[in-house]
Amino acid sequence: MTKGNGIVPLKKELRIQVRQFAELRSDVGQAAKLLLKKGLWFWDRAHSGAYEQTNAFRKARRPKPKRCFYNAQLYVLHHQDESRYFEGYAICKRLAFHHAWVVMPDGNVIDFTLEAAHDEKSADAMTLCVYLGIESTRTEISEAITKQGISAPFLNG
Repeated sequence: MTKGNGIVPLKKELRIQVRQFAELRSDVGQAAKLLLKKGLWFWDRAHSGAYEQTNAFRKARRPKPKRCFYNAQLYVLHHQDESRYFEGYAICKRLAFHHAWVVMPDGNVIDFTLEAAHDEKSADAMTLCVYLGIESTRTEISEAITKQGISAPFLNG
């Protein structure tokens, strides 16, 4: 869902805010620096109803707002397709936030959490967002959950 020129200002603002996190916050500085250096950018987003497997997951699991790490990790662990888990920062309007999402084989972002946070019929459900993140593999996710006993972020956000 590319929305023309709206991407450039959001991407610029996300880069500024992540750079500020790197400079000003000792608790997230290293993660923010890593994202700026090695992170991948995404802005094409599809609704989870656009793919059979994500639609079935959404209906069966009913992802919850404010549970992005859990929602995205659970999807990737239970679907041995070519989807990938990413974690980093997203920006949709003005403020960047620590976030996790799924990237489908065609490069589209599926963001179960933002969908769950908005009524699916509202304009905000699919508002333009820009994402900057780093991939974690299924093995890394599985090992972390086994070790910690809980789904948790990989990056200090």
